[in-house]
Amino acid sequence: MSSERLMAQLDGARLARYDANGYLLVWFGGHGVCVYEASGREVDYFTVGDFRENNASLEDVEESMVQWSKDTGDDS
Repeated sequence: MSSERLMAQLDGARLARYDANGYLLVWFGGHGVCVYEASGREVDYFTVGDFRENNASLEDVEESMVQWSKDTGDDS
């Protein structure tokens, strides 16, 4: 996969965070976070926030991304 494909996947993202494990965590709004490898392949997806509101705050998303990165790093 090309970096152009990854850039296209990121179009419209509200928050993208590259972590030390080599993953890109991307939030497009709502309560789902996509996790991509550098190649652009999606390797995980997790949810955060209040499902009744179908949304999450920026702070909640950032905290969940940090926690996901910590959890993933512990498994390495």
